[in-house]
Amino acid sequence: MSHVNFFSKPAESPDDVTVLLVAFTGTAAFNINGQTIHSAFSIFSTSLPYKPFGQDELNTLRIKYRSLQLLIIDEISMVDQNMLMYIHARLQQIIRTSHTIPFGNVAVLAVGDFHQIPPVKGKPLFKQDPGSLADLWSLFPICNLETVMRQKEDIAFAQILNRLRTHEKGQPIDPKDINVLESCIVSEIPNDAPFIAATRKQVELHNQKMLQYMNNIETIPAIDIYQTKCAVLKRLTKPSASAKIVLPVELSITEGARVILTSNLVVSDGLVNGVTGKVTKIIHGNRPNGQPEAVCILFDETRVGRQYRKQRPPPQNLDPATIVLKPHKEIYSFNLHHITRHQYPLKLAWALTIHKVQGMTLKKVTVSLEGIFKAGMPYVALSRVSSLQGLKMHGFQPRNIYCDTQVKNVLTLMLDCDVSCSNQLLHPSANKL
Repeated sequence: MSHVNFFSKPAESPDDVTVLLVAFTGTAAFNINGQTIHSAFSIFSTSLPYKPFGQDELNTLRIKYRSLQLLIIDEISMVDQNMLMYIHARLQQIIRTSHTIPFGNVAVLAVGDFHQIPPVKGKPLFKQDPGSLADLWSLFPICNLETVMRQKEDIAFAQILNRLRTHEKGQPIDPKDINVLESCIVSEIPNDAPFIAATRKQVELHNQKMLQYMNNIETIPAIDIYQTKCAVLKRLTKPSASAKIVLPVELSITEGARVILTSNLVVSDGLVNGVTGKVTKIIHGNRPNGQPEAVCILFDETRVGRQYRKQRPPPQNLDPATIVLKPHKEIYSFNLHHITRHQYPLKLAWALTIHKVQGMTLKKVTVSLEGIFKAGMPYVALSRVSSLQGLKMHGFQPRNIYCDTQVKNVLTLMLDCDVSCSNQLLHPSANKL
């Protein structure tokens, strides 16, 4: 924290932001008490050419960030080249600096591990394009952090994970490491921990299987409303099943079901895409078209929704940490109409994809290494728990454990530059951070 304190100098106003913490996902942002990159810089698309701020929005952010000195980006491996370029251009606009000065002369500290899963869309930062505006990553010196925090109480497990993290495809894995992992194999998937798998199909099959063990299953339909030319509100007969729409066409849940929130409702309060919990009650009222009045959820982390609960306290017969969730709204376009979908931003979550759990810390997991399709996926899945005791394996495939050799080579090259991290961090005017 000493570097952060260094930048937290007195500003024009006590409310001025001098240090800004951001992350790509809502869960990562909440973990550092920060904001998502999208909300902090009003980035709704990273398509090129760059789309600058409108004047009103620009004036608002100039006031908000007039004292900004340090930007900290967590989980940097999730950020692609276009997103980093947008951050750079936004800061140049806000701070009003020359186009030749990176990030508006704001110091940038990027934290993360490129041996994890690369961005789902877009080009990873380490795949450099010399001379391109997108090649901002070449300005960053590297500082290697060597203390493992998540597995600090299980050093032997941490050492195994570190070896797997940089293991190259086709090379043999240490037999001792294989023996340790094989000791975690189970014949049946336990129901007391999340099941982590590579593909959506694996996850959906397990979630549906678990749902069938439950009673009183309710299927909640989406309500899609549009306005006619005569200003009459009508319901769409067949809701769109487009993958671009976050809210589902139908949601099948019941009391006791494991669920995950799929939208960022209030990032600062932890109600973000990726938090998991259990349905404790479904409240029916007078809402039309078969939708319940509310779905009550007890999230795994009680700090999630603390402020929300003050506005919407749960029924007295439920745990005080319960969140009373109302239907959410999402607007999409269909046949030249703007459609408003009303639905609960939830999915079943007995099983989760490896992509979804990146950035999470879990007490217990059951991991499948079948169907791996990207480097780094096994390492992300296996490293979610803080100790070997919390790990179970179902579908162990050692040949699927491998890293991206390009990441390994790029990081080695950056380390060979022998740049002093501390000097760079404390001298942002050098424009090399």
